[in-house]
Amino acid sequence: EASLTTIQGDLARRQRRIDEVTRERRRMVDEVDRVTAQAREIELTLARFARLMEVYESDVERLEALEQGGHLLLARLDRPCPLCGAEVDHQHHHGRQDVERSRVAARVEIARIDRERRDLVATMNGLETDFGTNLATSERLRRRMAAAERILGALRPEESGLRDEYEQRMDARDTVRERLKLFDERDRLAVQLSQVTTAPT
Repeated sequence: EASLTTIQGDLARRQRRIDEVTRERRRMVDEVDRVTAQAREIELTLARFARLMEVYESDVERLEALEQGGHLLLARLDRPCPLCGAEVDHQHHHGRQDVERSRVAARVEIARIDRERRDLVATMNGLETDFGTNLATSERLRRRMAAAERILGALRPEESGLRDEYEQRMDARDTVRERLKLFDERDRLAVQLSQVTTAPT
């Protein structure tokens, strides 16, 4: 009985430890899943931002071409008309102001896109930092999960061995109890027999 009580205590302690490590491993699995989902979301966002950056660059190229074209057009306005040969003073350039406005608008738009590109680059840098942090966190959690698996790998056989030993001790105790009952029964029968043999006839 004493050894059974000792084994029961050991089993309870081992089971509590197994439960603790299992809960900790489950928590780490959930955390890895959360961090991995975050990393995937960051990757998708970075891919979308990269496409947006390509659009910005394409827009800037188009606007720079428009601004350059306006500059060339204005340069041509200061020469004699290629069609009629009229000198610059005798030409009517109603479009000069429109071309100049277009060039100014293109420069303003390029400046706005440049600001947005700078903001986008800063945001992407922050996301890349977060992505790296997530990867490092995921790797750290995976190492801890592997350590928990090793602990469980050591605890489970010990716990199983204790259970086997407990069952063997239970069987041994039950055998002892059965024998004690037999001894008690023998003693009882011996008393009865002695009473029968000593009784007057």
